[in-house]
Amino acid sequence: MPTAAELAGTSVKAACDGISFAPTLLGKNGDQKQHPYLFWNFMEQGRKQSVIEWPWKLIHLNGSRPRRIKNVAEENPAVVSRLEMRMQEAWHAP
Repeated sequence: MPTAAELAGTSVKAACDGISFAPTLLGKNGDQKQHPYLFWNFMEQGRKQSVIEWPWKLIHLNGSRPRRIKNVAEENPAVVSRLEMRMQEAWHAP
């Protein structure tokens, strides 16, 4: 929504957590704003959730513990804790 609004020369009037990617479309990548992290929630197949805060990714499959092809969670408890907090924050956001 923010992208369409910016390209149309207006603004979004309702609450919105989106970020316009018009700068990227217009070749002004230096002006592109970014979210501090991204969150996904899929209720299909038993529920899957993921948080990405570059370069870290936290994945919960079927409501289970964090998983990844190379699971480095045990070596990085502070990162896991921070990403768990991000996941809860995003899940409970209005």
